[in-house]
Amino acid sequence: MSLNRILFIDDEHYVLRAYARILHPFREEWTMSFHQDAMSAWDGLLESSADVVVSDINMPGMSGLQLLERMQEHPDMIDIPVIIVTGRDDNGLKSRALSLGATDLLHKPVDCSELAARLRSALQLKKCTDQLKQQNERLDLLVRARTKQLFDSHAELVWRLAKAAECRDDDTGNHVVRVGVYAKLIGQAMGMKAEFCENLCLAATLHDIGKIGVPDAILRKPGKLSPQEWKIMQEHCLIGRSILVEGHAGRTLVPGDLSLDTLTERYPLLEMAANIATYHHEKWDGTGYPYGLAGEAIPLPARIVAIADVYDALRSKRPYKKRYDVEQALDIIAEKNGTHFDPEVYLAFLQVLEEILEAEVAYSDADKRSITPTEILQETTP
Repeated sequence: MSLNRILFIDDEHYVLRAYARILHPFREEWTMSFHQDAMSAWDGLLESSADVVVSDINMPGMSGLQLLERMQEHPDMIDIPVIIVTGRDDNGLKSRALSLGATDLLHKPVDCSELAARLRSALQLKKCTDQLKQQNERLDLLVRARTKQLFDSHAELVWRLAKAAECRDDDTGNHVVRVGVYAKLIGQAMGMKAEFCENLCLAATLHDIGKIGVPDAILRKPGKLSPQEWKIMQEHCLIGRSILVEGHAGRTLVPGDLSLDTLTERYPLLEMAANIATYHHEKWDGTGYPYGLAGEAIPLPARIVAIADVYDALRSKRPYKKRYDVEQALDIIAEKNGTHFDPEVYLAFLQVLEEILEAEVAYSDADKRSITPTEILQETTP
């Protein structure tokens, strides 16, 4: 069993000798080190931590209060109890020491029994603090593990839903995979947090989930859609919203209400997927559908997926259109910057264009392997 380490600081050598003499009976319980200046004590703390620090205030060079301030700013020292030794009339210094985080105060001259009692109390406080930190660390690990389990299960569910929608349209191949990868790359270029980008990658694969409710005759029609058919096709946004939001936990949205079911706040991935499915055909200038939202009224994930979706659609052959080469697709995207697309998102798209072109090859429609959500999340992590 290791001994507790106590560090004493005082510029008066006779005070340090007195500490050593008073506490001699405790030498088998405590390891004690003595310093005549705060700077050497600080160096000692950096080399080997302490369980308690006992310090004078007024010393040449660094004062006891300055040492206390440094310790409070250091993540490995902030929990070390500090006992400040002061004169009986130093009321102002006492108040300042306590406000800076001192654990206890002792008055000069120090009483032998009082010193030992205060040290035992401080050591007990340190022990309890360390135990609490260890317990919190264990709980944090458990929470992280459980959170990952939940995320993985949600990711798998999202992936299966995306694949189900993909089965309705054989011609789209790995379209939803590529859109998810492109969206994550764009989010990263915009400086979004890792959790946001991971959710975006998965949620983007559900952007066309509503096409499950579109009749095959319209979804797979080789020619141009009639105005009535186009109107029905546009309904896939609200169908997607209905699949992901309405009826959640037995509740239904009020028609026309733009706010998501409040319960989706507990499930960020579901909320993001619902936003994307609903708004990815909105346009920056307000001419999109289904609600005609404009600018930042369109949720950011939907604005990101909008450009990823259009780029991949331009680069893909469909029964009703030819496949554009990269230069043609980029020209069309550039023409729509500021009208269809958010200019900030467009700039981020250009920043990661090289990575997008690599992902386009990696997840081409000719690739028939079974792609997992874990795979695309790992491959697109910087």
